[in-house]
Amino acid sequence: RALRKELSDGSALMQKLIGASPVMVRLKEDILDLGQADGHVLIEGETGTGKTLVAHALHAVGSRANKKFVLISCAAYDEDTLVRRLFGPAQEDEPIPAIEEARGGTLVLEDIEALSQSLQARLLTAINEQGTPAETRIVAICNLQEQNKTCESVLRPDLFYRLAALRITVPPLRQRGEDILTLFTALSEQFADEYGCDAPQVTAQEAAQLLQAPWPGNVRQLINVAERAGLQSRRGSGTIA
Repeated sequence: RALRKELSDGSALMQKLIGASPVMVRLKEDILDLGQADGHVLIEGETGTGKTLVAHALHAVGSRANKKFVLISCAAYDEDTLVRRLFGPAQEDEPIPAIEEARGGTLVLEDIEALSQSLQARLLTAINEQGTPAETRIVAICNLQEQNKTCESVLRPDLFYRLAALRITVPPLRQRGEDILTLFTALSEQFADEYGCDAPQVTAQEAAQLLQAPWPGNVRQLINVAERAGLQSRRGSGTIA
């Protein structure tokens, strides 16, 4: 219940988007602006950048904040199960179709690039049947990481342009400068509290390493590093390596 309340609190979610770098300031402004709009949204960005958190924030700061928020991972189901989960008919003991469940609120489709051509066509039909403004807002999250492929290249053009009416690109961690140290400090303090130990002290050399790292896993990778540093601190190690 506490998590549900937190995920519905726009101010709390915006606070989770830690950082004051120019790219993060722009991201927060985009969330606040697009949160007030009715159009569908496409969220893009590298793996581990926090795209799902951005989707939650978009819903929480907008006019649909008190309506349903339904999140479906399109890559988590086989074709037949995904058809039923999105459009029905639901079998016994299955939840009602997501299109119906999210009516009037926000439907988030993670891994939108995983939709087959036939499912893309069905989704486009469902979008067109809503009219304008849309009764249910669709937020599509693209996690495509294959080289030389984009979300635009794998989705049928008519669906892509409907979903990409509004777009947000979540910046990679390596572009966020001093945010990296701010994030690491906040995460370290969280893990220190969880493990009952002191937060690790970051030396100048370690800070430089954090700032210069390429971070292919982005914030998710930094979380792992911070947790490992907390465990090492509990054992008395003075390094974050």
